[in-house]
Amino acid sequence: MKKYLFLLAVVASVFIFSCNQVPSMTATIDGVSTNFMFRQSNKVVIPEVGDGMVILATTGIDSTDGEYLVLLVRGADQGTYDLSTTLTNGKLQCEAIYRPNDTTHYVAKSGSITITSITSKKVSGTFNLTLTNKVLEADIINITNGKFDYLRYFEADIADLANIALDF
Repeated sequence: MKKYLFLLAVVASVFIFSCNQVPSMTATIDGVSTNFMFRQSNKVVIPEVGDGMVILATTGIDSTDGEYLVLLVRGADQGTYDLSTTLTNGKLQCEAIYRPNDTTHYVAKSGSITITSITSKKVSGTFNLTLTNKVLEADIINITNGKFDYLRYFEADIADLANIALDF
């Protein structure tokens, strides 16, 4: 009987602990707190550097409804990836694109993305970015207090993500 009670306690503990690991992604965009619906996260092989992460999120039902955010990290280890640091191949350590609507795109010009935790299936981290309008560079927005927690990710080929239709 004690054996079954112990087993039940272990199963209950695992269930309670795993319930606290709900995927979430939030950020403050020009002073306005925003909750993103996590859409997809992939660990990919990026030809020029090896492992990387691509994280997609939106505030709407899909990428065409609501705000849309893409984070690209040229690496898949814990640590800070800086937009001002260029790799030996001329690529930045990380990049980001933010689309508040169907017609406007912002590209990150400075900031960083930090992977604070990565397991075989989930990734967590933070980000702070300054982005400029792709067409009107004087139009600048700031994304601060960015945070993603317990995002599930899947191994993928970078070619599989080509439908993102964003130029990294």
